Amino acid sequence: HTAGNFREAEKLYLEVLNEDSSHPDASHNLGVLKFSNGELELAIPLFETALKSNQQHTPFWTSLLNALILLDRGDQAAHLISEGRKLGLKGVVIDDLELQLDPGVTSDHAKQLAVNRLLTLNGFGRFKDVIAQGEVLASRFPAEAHFPNFVGSAHHSLGCLQEAMNWYETAIGINADFVEAISNKLNLLYKMGHHEEALVSCEKLTALRPRDFSVPIRRGHLLRKLGRPEDAVVSYDRAIELGGSSEDLFNSHGNALKDLKKIDAAILSYKKAIKIAPNASASYNNLGLCHYKLGEYAEA
Repeated sequence: HTAGNFREAEKLYLEVLNEDSSHPDASHNLGVLKFSNGELELAIPLFETALKSNQQHTPFWTSLLNALILLDRGDQAAHLISEGRKLGLKGVVIDDLELQLDPGVTSDHAKQLAVNRLLTLNGFGRFKDVIAQGEVLASRFPAEAHFPNFVGSAHHSLGCLQEAMNWYETAIGINADFVEAISNKLNLLYKMGHHEEALVSCEKLTALRPRDFSVPIRRGHLLRKLGRPEDAVVSYDRAIELGGSSEDLFNSHGNALKDLKKIDAAILSYKKAIKIAPNASASYNNLGLCHYKLGEYAEA
């Protein structure tokens, strides 16, 4: 398990449980595997078996409570904590779990715990859970832009683009300089083909993150879409100046130069892209096309 061979670990845990269905460590560790795969509903009965077999081991309590809270089963989690307290259950981790169950607490620490919860759900790909819990948290923390941004991102992942846009706008309305929401809005506008609007978001990101080379790369992509290859080259040059060095950057740089019929310069960029990613078929194809345009058929 600790070596990362999860399939073999699961097989061995099941073998142990086949011999002893209440084995606490095997039940818990198999539950942890299910949990790490986002299979929370399958993890819970395994954690319950482990806890029933050994109520003195705090990690068994925390694993079960975490899963219940992530599934928004607050009443069950609250009852479990109450029972655990009677048995002497305590500790900072337990206190933090209990804090998440109190909707009246709006401290910075409670907010961060809530953000972490949505990050976990998002990482598991449980986007409907992110939406359901994120909407509640957005009401609980109305001055915090993270929660509407999470909801927007989940809608985006589910293909509900207009809903996503509405939530991104809500997040930006709360904090006009919230980089994550502006970036997400930019991605969505690009996906929807609203390139002029996306460029406005990109300019905002440029002002907020002037040293981030990924921003002029995105700007360059937009400028090419808008038929402005000369400006795109300037943007890609800026990304390179800031330290950007990727196959995508140099291939895109080459494409913009090719648009301007600067074939020799484009070839140099494609070669840089290939040096970074020797198996990059797009860069090889583009390089071949340039040689063909120059009549260098052997090179093509």
